[in-house]
Amino acid sequence: MKKTLFLIFLFSYILALASVKVSVDGKIVSVNSVSVRGMEYLSARDFAKKLGAGFFYNSKTKKCELKINDYRIVLTAWNQFIIMRKRGGEKKSVIQLPVSVKFFNGEIYFPLDYMIIYLENAFGRRIEYDKEKNILAFTNAAFNEKSLGKKKRIADVETSANADIYGVVVEEKINGTLIRLKSKKYVRRPTSNIFDNKLILFLPRGVTVASSLGEKLPPNKYLKKVEVKNVKGNYQIEFLLKKKFVSSDVYNDVDSRDLLITLYNRKTFEDAEEIERQKKKWKFDVVVIDPGHGGKDPGAIGYYGVKEKDVNLGVALKLGKLIKENLKGVKVVYTRKTDKFVELKKRGQIANKNEGDLFISIHCNSTPYRPTNASGFEVYLLRPGKTEEAVQIAEIENSVINYESHPEDYKNLLDENYILVAMARSAFMRYSEKFAELLSKEWPKKTRLRSRGVKQAGLYVLVGASMPGVLIETGFLTNPSDAKYLRTRQAQKQMAEAIFEAVKKYKNYYDKIFEN
Repeated sequence: MKKTLFLIFLFSYILALASVKVSVDGKIVSVNSVSVRGMEYLSARDFAKKLGAGFFYNSKTKKCELKINDYRIVLTAWNQFIIMRKRGGEKKSVIQLPVSVKFFNGEIYFPLDYMIIYLENAFGRRIEYDKEKNILAFTNAAFNEKSLGKKKRIADVETSANADIYGVVVEEKINGTLIRLKSKKYVRRPTSNIFDNKLILFLPRGVTVASSLGEKLPPNKYLKKVEVKNVKGNYQIEFLLKKKFVSSDVYNDVDSRDLLITLYNRKTFEDAEEIERQKKKWKFDVVVIDPGHGGKDPGAIGYYGVKEKDVNLGVALKLGKLIKENLKGVKVVYTRKTDKFVELKKRGQIANKNEGDLFISIHCNSTPYRPTNASGFEVYLLRPGKTEEAVQIAEIENSVINYESHPEDYKNLLDENYILVAMARSAFMRYSEKFAELLSKEWPKKTRLRSRGVKQAGLYVLVGASMPGVLIETGFLTNPSDAKYLRTRQAQKQMAEAIFEAVKKYKNYYDKIFEN
């Protein structure tokens, strides 16, 4: 089983080029800036130049250092952490900003609102920013270093009576720890970071948190303490962790307004030899193809007597052939190559044993009634289903366990235990989403069936495969037109070609990230 790989993805922002006026001792200069979602970011290079500060930039690491009086401030592109050190002092301060430092047009930009207090400390003067006039003014008042961390940073937190997030419940699960933040309203999934043995949750603006959140924290495996802070009107919750090797994810509970957080183990690599070994394991060189159903399980039976298991296998074998012939160095692994029954859990075991890099489960869609007007292709990712349709798909595909000798093996994959498994795989979710996106674009180009988009459902077959993966519903066998098309070799060839093109483009995307 491959170890989880965490990569930082850079999001696209609408940037507005501008400048901020800086007033120092009666002299006004303009410093280049960009506006990101209403927040002003200053060019670190231009700021240093206009204010006479020292500046050093490392293009390889995309780090820069501001030298202001006796202080050195290190900024890193796309990183929320800054380092502040006083000359002659041994101790350095690692500070986490609520938002990341940006990188635009070859330059580093820092968030003005959240950097003011640290600039005040370095310059030794009070600094006021008038947003309406767009002026950053250095005053004659001296800055007291002892107030660092208090002014503008920590405000009174809400009481439990009127706070949106009012309680915390910690539950030990067989494969990790589940933290439930009790909430009175739906909260858009917050961003989070783990740094220096601390998990920090950055909540969206407008969401309030009770100050008593962590006062009655029960004994648990990973969590030592919970603190609530208010940074310029934005609440953040800090979880002090007991172990350094903990990883996490945050999720919205589909059945309530609560936020769910998982904590689970991630081993660290200590020597160069092990790192190199892991690099080789992460090379994209194994695709696992899973033709759904088979043997005593025919899957859906559609018009013209078309059996889902036969269509799935036909597409899978043609896809595997295309990969073998056209993607040099990529191995193809099938969960089945003939008409035989394979249990869901064994499909994931086959994928993991062969250290797959991408898991593709191929199926056909159907409806409880026929004929249906529903037509086209869908691709599903592993997440608890949010719509009635997604839940129905999950029920149909998961019903395969009725053919298995020990269906009770799946009883622990229900409710929160299931959610925890799904969340633990979320490190792969970004890759799964990328492949699904590529596949949705390629499908209409190669086949006559339209794409119905990317959806989410609680699919057992995807739980067991510890790698990026999707489940494809090629078309509706309960639609006469779809069924007539799906049963032909030509259609199966076209579908295989569409999936192959997505695999090829995904490999190029993956390889570029891996090289970087």
